[in-house]
Amino acid sequence: MLKKIFNKKKPSKDGFRDALLNKVFNLDELEFHYTENINLYETNENQETLLHLCAKCAYLESIKWLMDKELSLEAQNKDKETVLFYAVKSNNQAVVKFLVEKGANTNHKNFYNRTALQEAIIEGSKTYKYLLSKTDDIRNKDFYGNNLVFDAVSNGSSEILDSVLQNEKIDINCVNKNKNIILHKEAAYNNYELATKLLEHGANPTLGDKDGKNFLFYAVNKGIENIKVIEKAIEYGCEVNNKDFAGNTVLNYIVKNYLDAKEKLNIIESLTHFKLIKRLISFDINVNSLNKDEETILFQAIRSEDDELIEYFISLEKFNINQKNHLGQTVLTEACYKGYQNIELIKKLIELGADVNIRDNNDSTIIEKLIELILHYKNQKIISYSLQEKSSYENNYYDLLEYLLKNTKVDLKKYNSRAKPLFFDTIIYYNFELFKLLKRYGININQKDLEHKNILFYLIDNADTSSTQKQRLYLKTLQSLLNLGVNINEKDDLGATALHKAILNNCIYTTKLLLEAKPNFKSVDNKGRTVIHNIVWKDCCKTFKLVNSYDQKIVNIADQYGVLPINYAVFMGKYDLVITMIDEYAHINNTNKIDPKMKVFFKKFHKNVINLIKYAKSKVDEKNLKLLSENMKKEFSIQ
Repeated sequence: MLKKIFNKKKPSKDGFRDALLNKVFNLDELEFHYTENINLYETNENQETLLHLCAKCAYLESIKWLMDKELSLEAQNKDKETVLFYAVKSNNQAVVKFLVEKGANTNHKNFYNRTALQEAIIEGSKTYKYLLSKTDDIRNKDFYGNNLVFDAVSNGSSEILDSVLQNEKIDINCVNKNKNIILHKEAAYNNYELATKLLEHGANPTLGDKDGKNFLFYAVNKGIENIKVIEKAIEYGCEVNNKDFAGNTVLNYIVKNYLDAKEKLNIIESLTHFKLIKRLISFDINVNSLNKDEETILFQAIRSEDDELIEYFISLEKFNINQKNHLGQTVLTEACYKGYQNIELIKKLIELGADVNIRDNNDSTIIEKLIELILHYKNQKIISYSLQEKSSYENNYYDLLEYLLKNTKVDLKKYNSRAKPLFFDTIIYYNFELFKLLKRYGININQKDLEHKNILFYLIDNADTSSTQKQRLYLKTLQSLLNLGVNINEKDDLGATALHKAILNNCIYTTKLLLEAKPNFKSVDNKGRTVIHNIVWKDCCKTFKLVNSYDQKIVNIADQYGVLPINYAVFMGKYDLVITMIDEYAHINNTNKIDPKMKVFFKKFHKNVINLIKYAKSKVDEKNLKLLSENMKKEFSIQ
């Protein structure tokens, strides 16, 4: 009967394929269609052989027939998978057993460096137990560094995991390429029973990942709901005060989780994290633990502006309130960046001992920062980017400064970070309201900087007089300071007074204002020089006449080298000034003892003395200049 049927058909490639891949194996039909035109070694686009295809469907008899034709069990598809991998995925133990008995390599790795056993475990194939007993490379890691433990946990079957863990060759603390162990996987740290089983079988919860986070850091992610796992982690050796590589403890992570949930308006999730924060505190966690920025968790809380969290932390009264971070700043500094709106928090911090006089790494105090911010937002002073970044135009820094001055012991005698008295900049930026505030709380308006310069020097050197309006404001400010009693005769470290400085700056208006304040006209610097000497340096006849009109005697005061101002004027070739000085009764003879070193120094300027008469503008000038020249030749030993 069969012969009659076959006689009606012709052998074909499709017929052969249909017979081979038929779940009902028919040897006669297969043999009928198998001719010399059939290529048993042909592969498809996935590089699968006929053996791969038969194994995929668990067609054992077809596999046997092909093996009789000497097809290789080790042929690989494009993912480097052998026939055994396909048999595993078919979930047919008989086929897997047959292939292994026929020599299939159980230790072969596919493209992802995985064995057939690993595929059986992760897919939950019932062939896994058999392969466990037949695979030598039990400790193999795949391309990602995961071993059988990762696969078993990913599968989720307790039975499979038990079988894997019972194998003595298994490394339960296998570290994958991401530096994770099995306890770092969500399936483990969020499942109490699974986590317990792994721990009981030797999983080490203290091993850290690439960031230094151990099992406990992962276990806290679900908040108080995961407290049993957290306690189990602690029981097996995790310390609540352990730090990751950034110096953070689990408390930092829980606080971050809480704040993230708050931001997402997830009330339930934020509550579970907040409860865990309180629970961890009861475990005696060190709240003063420092991260890589040398900050406690209180810094994080204050920056968050979360009132509930801040209130709770402050109520603990356990924090080092004056802890300085890597920038040298404290939590009080952070709180003050928000201005007066943060006053209630600032009050509490001060009650706990926060010190307003602490200096950061730039030697700046909170008081200086507040002054800087007020001048920036009110008077356009340029400040550091970091300070500007943390502040806002809307924040009220003036009222906060006033509160701190009134309610804390601010040391206003200390310099700012630029070694200047705190009030100096309020003057040059013309913020009189701020200046009056500082004056009310005890600044010394005669305080000097490290160069012994008082506010008059600083104002003269730094005032903006770029417009008529600003120049008027400058002069008005200068007059106000003099009226307040700033010492006009104060000397800097060179012995110069503000009048000396004004003359060198060529500001006739400043000079006149200072002259009106009746300074000590005879004041000399460290080299014994009066303001007339400075006038000579600047070669200004107009200024000379002005100063001389207030005191006609200082023109004839010699410096410590015995040299008169008019002598300097001659040597320096300032002839108009020489004539003007003579007209104003400057002495043309020098009766002082002249330092020999000065005589040597002036040798290169002798020609100016010799040629002096050439610059006479009148007969009187000619007579006076000739006499002056003759005298100086004798006095300075000029040939």
